[in-house]
Amino acid sequence: MMTVDDEDAGTISPYFMSGTLKGYLWIAQAGTGTTLTATGFNVPQFTAPICISGSVAATPDNSGSAMLGFNLNQAMDTAPMAFTPTLGGLQVGVTNRAGSPLRIQIQTPEGAAVPGRWCVNVIGSGGFIPWTDFNNACWDGSGTAYAREPIDLAILQVPGGTDAPIPYDVCLNAITEMAAPAAPPPPPAASTNPT
Repeated sequence: MMTVDDEDAGTISPYFMSGTLKGYLWIAQAGTGTTLTATGFNVPQFTAPICISGSVAATPDNSGSAMLGFNLNQAMDTAPMAFTPTLGGLQVGVTNRAGSPLRIQIQTPEGAAVPGRWCVNVIGSGGFIPWTDFNNACWDGSGTAYAREPIDLAILQVPGGTDAPIPYDVCLNAITEMAAPAAPPPPPAASTNPT
């Protein structure tokens, strides 16, 4: 388990490869009073789950957050490079034990300034998220949809609010680029035992 404070934000550790995606994972936080503890992070290769927990501080401008990020196109021991999606979207698997707000944010190499970032709200355990669902104002849907601009990172983000701290306990179980939603598991075989 690794506890992170502002001085350690942006720590890089596990490396993951999943389909078209590859790169190092990192953790960061924003907002005075935000706390972040990472579990399963201190390993050389991504092994699910990797979890972050703590509390996102309330801030007057909604700028508090806790983040588990991952570079999308990065060979081991090299700098991240731009990634242009070629498939339909992201298949994401998460566990949100505290039921906090949760987003996936993607960002261009030029930085986080709008319109260089887009997000989508993650409901339940995640699932297939088409690239076209990402929007640069996902909190109310009023922004512009992502149009497959080159990006270099994605962030599993717990956004903060203005009124009260938001406790969170979130695990990343899987993420990969896919052409379409993953097929559901087959139903259990019928019993052949006589009753």
